Amino acid sequence: MEQKVKDLEKKVEIYEREKSSLSDYQQPLSQALVMDTSYRLYEERDWELKRKLLIRDYRTEKESRGKVERQVSDEFHRLNRLSLVEDEFFLKILSHFDKYKYNPRVFMEQYELKNEVLENLMGQLAVNIQMIEQEKETVIQLLLDYVEEVNQQLKLIDRNSSIPIRGKRVKMLEIEIPKWEENERLYYRRMNEFVHSVTEHCLTLMEENTPVEEFIGTHLKTTLLYDTIVGTANIRIRLFKIEEQREYPITWEQVAKNSGGEGFLSAFVILTSLLSFMRKDETDIFSSCEDWQISGSCPTAGFPAEPRSSLSTFCWARQGGAHENICGDRCRFV
Repeated sequence: MEQKVKDLEKKVEIYEREKSSLSDYQQPLSQALVMDTSYRLYEERDWELKRKLLIRDYRTEKESRGKVERQVSDEFHRLNRLSLVEDEFFLKILSHFDKYKYNPRVFMEQYELKNEVLENLMGQLAVNIQMIEQEKETVIQLLLDYVEEVNQQLKLIDRNSSIPIRGKRVKMLEIEIPKWEENERLYYRRMNEFVHSVTEHCLTLMEENTPVEEFIGTHLKTTLLYDTIVGTANIRIRLFKIEEQREYPITWEQVAKNSGGEGFLSAFVILTSLLSFMRKDETDIFSSCEDWQISGSCPTAGFPAEPRSSLSTFCWARQGGAHENICGDRCRFV
């Protein structure tokens, strides 16, 4: 009996010694410890072997864990360098995960929570984006309708530009506009690009706390809008040059080179056409029956000449219905 007590005391002494030698490796338990009762049969050499194996496995596990932690840390550093994370919203999310990067269980719990929140947010954003796209499409269509109306109105400028010459009516101004139906897809694409560029620039101005009203006011003018979508260069303008025995069409570039009486006649045709266009009334049944009469001295046009000492005199009046002078009975020009 005494020998058994001595043997037991020796084993306890060996156990305490081995336990003390492992104190540097003591860690808080993350789960309940299951005791191996076979240690009661250990001899001193068994304890020594067991201790060496435990230290070896611990160091191997620690090295493996350190390697994984370095990989995780490197991945977080890589994510922090992404331009996307410069946004404060994403930076906060990544910083939150960074706290739990070495604790897989807590990390996954936080990931599931954040993922659910972000999924709901993405759903809401998808609805908002769809609404924005619908609004954008509405704006594009409204602007296209406006440009189409401008395009149609431009054609009406030459409607009342005909005058009688040598017993026949000659249309002094011809404006040929692009056919809207043939270029509708092209115009839609241009308008889409235009609206997109304006939107992007406005967003940039808003990020800089700069008012966008001035920019919109300068980029949604009729001239710029029409030139961007249709192109003023695509409009063909022809006037007619009158000679003694004939009249023939000339281009807008040729008109710009005219001088003297020819230049004045071209300007007069354009002016009267614009005045007629500006005064048009769609409800007036006589609005398309205007007849502009021109009288005056013009050596190349074959009109009756007046004495050289007098002023060249021009008069234009609207015929059809009641007689009406536009700017008085007579307008005189040197």
